[in-house]
Amino acid sequence: YGGAWRVVQPTDSEALLIKYVDQLIAGMETGRFLYVCHPDVAAFTGPNDVYRRHMKRLCQAAKELHMPLEINGQGLRSGWHYPSDRFFSIAGEVGCTAVLGTDAHRAANVCRPEEIARMEEMAERNGLRILETLSLKEGKR
Repeated sequence: YGGAWRVVQPTDSEALLIKYVDQLIAGMETGRFLYVCHPDVAAFTGPNDVYRRHMKRLCQAAKELHMPLEINGQGLRSGWHYPSDRFFSIAGEVGCTAVLGTDAHRAANVCRPEEIARMEEMAERNGLRILETLSLKEGKR
């Protein structure tokens, strides 16, 4: 890929997917974040086995670090490629936890019961336990 990759731009590059996953894991390992926002935002169009292999690494790290993964309301509301069962089925297999995030860029999107119900259905369909609360923690310095 010749320039900077915006992760929402479709790509079949395994190297870019690896970079994305490695950067997310590095961020999780800092201990400075409560959860991973839209972990499935990368629009990878390559082989499914490649996607599964690298997203499984992400999910395993999230589980080991007790880092929930966000089911993103804005993507759901907008009909984007995320949140996806493709990703969250892997997260469920690994035993990750999830949070529901509205990703509200407007006040009207903060709490939409029909959207929350759809996110809850996605979590249930993929065997994910939804966390109701998160605790702030001291990050590494």
